[in-house]
Amino acid sequence: MRQLLLSTLLLCFFLQNGQAQSNERLTPEHPDINRVKDILRGNHGRKPLFLLDSIQQARQHLSVSEKVLLLQLRGQYYEYSHRFDSAIIIFKEALQFQNAELDSMGIEALGLCYNGLGHSHWKKAKREESIQYYQESNKLYEKIGFEQGLAYNFQDMSQVYYADGNIVESIRHSKQAKVYSEKVGDKVGIAFSLKNIANVKQDLGLGREALQNYILATEIFESDSSLIKQRYYVWFLNQKAILYQDLHEYEQAEKNYKKALLFGKERGDEYWIALIKRNLGALYTRMKQYDLAETYLFEAKEQMEASEYKVSSVLMYKNLAIYYQEIDKHDSAMVYIDKAVTLADSMGRHNNRVNMRKVKVHLLGEEEKWDEAIALGLEVLELSDGKNELGNLVELEKQLAKLYYKQGKNYKKAAGFFNRYIHNKDSLDKLSETKDLLKVEIQAEYQIEKNNIEKENERKQLILKQQVEKEKLLRTVSLGVLVLVVIGLLIVWRFYQQKKKASELIAAQKEELQTQHEQLEELLNFKENMTSMIVHDLKNPLSTVINLSNNDHADLKRIQQEGKRMFNLVMNILDVRKFKEANMYLQPKPVSLYHLLEEAKTQVKLLQDDKSILFHLPEIELTVNVDAYMVERVFVNLLTNAIKFSPLGGSIHIKCDQVDKDWVKIRFIDEGIGIPKEVQEQVFELYQQSGGERINSSTGLGLSYCRYTVEAHGGEIGIVSEEEKGTEVYLTLPLAATEVIYSNTSAVNVKPAIGAEHIAFLKPIKEQLENIPAYQYSEVLSVLSQLDKNKVSENITTWMGAVEAASLTGNQEQYERLLKSE
Repeated sequence: MRQLLLSTLLLCFFLQNGQAQSNERLTPEHPDINRVKDILRGNHGRKPLFLLDSIQQARQHLSVSEKVLLLQLRGQYYEYSHRFDSAIIIFKEALQFQNAELDSMGIEALGLCYNGLGHSHWKKAKREESIQYYQESNKLYEKIGFEQGLAYNFQDMSQVYYADGNIVESIRHSKQAKVYSEKVGDKVGIAFSLKNIANVKQDLGLGREALQNYILATEIFESDSSLIKQRYYVWFLNQKAILYQDLHEYEQAEKNYKKALLFGKERGDEYWIALIKRNLGALYTRMKQYDLAETYLFEAKEQMEASEYKVSSVLMYKNLAIYYQEIDKHDSAMVYIDKAVTLADSMGRHNNRVNMRKVKVHLLGEEEKWDEAIALGLEVLELSDGKNELGNLVELEKQLAKLYYKQGKNYKKAAGFFNRYIHNKDSLDKLSETKDLLKVEIQAEYQIEKNNIEKENERKQLILKQQVEKEKLLRTVSLGVLVLVVIGLLIVWRFYQQKKKASELIAAQKEELQTQHEQLEELLNFKENMTSMIVHDLKNPLSTVINLSNNDHADLKRIQQEGKRMFNLVMNILDVRKFKEANMYLQPKPVSLYHLLEEAKTQVKLLQDDKSILFHLPEIELTVNVDAYMVERVFVNLLTNAIKFSPLGGSIHIKCDQVDKDWVKIRFIDEGIGIPKEVQEQVFELYQQSGGERINSSTGLGLSYCRYTVEAHGGEIGIVSEEEKGTEVYLTLPLAATEVIYSNTSAVNVKPAIGAEHIAFLKPIKEQLENIPAYQYSEVLSVLSQLDKNKVSENITTWMGAVEAASLTGNQEQYERLLKSE
């Protein structure tokens, strides 16, 4: 609360011993002297524990201002430790320097000493002396323009006047504190000024106006994320909830208590958690929600008793007594009110002692224990008499008159206390005249503020009305524009009619162009079909060349190899077209991956030998679930490309790695010229010409076929290449779940069983096929097309697929075996 070097409070703790423990004599040049001065002037950068033994010797070398500050810090330590007599002695010791030459720091420190004297005398209930010391502090603060200190002083003085019952001066000083706090931008100071003003309003019975102050105070905290984390925010929420509770707005009270409880838990503040639970318990007692009341009250009791929060425990016991009285458990109520009275007595706080006894008097009266209630009431009256507590006296005298009357034994005493009640109430009413004037003043201010708010609302309503009128004007203008638009549209429509004939002519020309376009489309389709027919016709003689070359002569072997290459090229064209038309059907079966790769190597053997290429293929034992014929052609295409672009005597590595239990990754790595990075993503496109010697040297059909085939099996294919450093083509294929059925495409070990019932049905088809060689694929398909796959059995469909596969690969031996199958 004060503008201090609070970080040196630890120093003050050790200074209370008053004697140095070191025998070393300090001189003005001793380095510790400068360190002490740095600490006092706020320039320290470390904890000053190593200086403590020398502080008393250092005092003689300090300036006057530094000595005042040192005394102020020591006095503040005692003040904060509630050792007010010791604090007063230290602060008064500093006053001996009030006529000395002090710099601004010394004046501020002396002002803080007066402030400490004011606070200490207030705590000792010496309110008149307290005010005098605060006024002296103000003079010093005004001298150096210390407005923050003035704000704090006026706040403290406001509370002193309030405790003394002088609410006029209390509210005046609170307003002055608020002004200074606003000047220095102290939001917490503004909030506390609003709180002090709210206390006065509450005492005047202006609960609604007091609540407004607490609402404004909590809004100040909520407007700043750094303030909302402070303990004060929880306190303000709690006070706001209490006012809502007093106004019987229990839902709002519950909402604010729970919000305060949430923030208390976030801070880990056990004191506030217990206190708010206590208040929630009291609220639920009022709301007659006794289960919740019991839960919160006993949770608060457990925490408070464990932590020895005596002041809060007194009120907690009182709330438990009221709770038990509400549920008609009078014995328990008396147990807890006795605990409250005992604890209040042990603390020695007058207000708590009086208030707890007043509650007990009420509870005894509720149980019609008149003698005990009267005895305790007289004890409370004796405690209150002479304490300048007229309000308490009036209340007690009225209560005692009522108790004597109900006792029925001493009506004279009842009348006597009633007369005292009337007399003191008249005195209280006279004292209330000033309060009534202040109440009128506050209500007038409240009304002025309310009127200002209403005027602001009227101003906003006027602005809103003007906006509405502007919108009406805008709508009128918009309507005029719309009319003009309609007129314009009519003009456009007329123009459209004039142009309609020209449009009809354009439509006729468009129709003619469409007809020409359709004719071009037909020509294009004719070209595609013609290409397909040519390719089919070209395949057949190629198959013948391959079949005639089946001997060991070297030249014939080359014919066979070249024929197969041409056959693959033709099949690439056909199959890519089928893929594009979604007319390709796979026949996947388990097959040895190693044997597929070996078969592909065999087909490119002559190309390999021509360039003295070395193949590196480790033996692997993996089975893939693929269409063997189509995947073998993928391998042939990739090996052909790798050989073609490899240097003489180069190497080609084939690597197979199992990715997981379902997939295998095959990599073909050459040492060729590589592929430019900017065209790598395009090499799998059909007929793609992307630049670079390697790309432009082929049509791209082979790689397009590879991509279609791999993706049709659910895998992926890609390229990793760097110019002049070779190329790696990788692809993934599915692994088979069963053992291999056949090891290569030239020996399909499958002989579908047709069944006796279908032999006669297939006889005419077989007779036609026996007159057609296997390599005449088109004619074989023509004969098989006489059978509708949707109307024959599964066995016949399987047989047809096997015949087609044998013809497609030119496998005459398998073809003949299938024609003879039964």
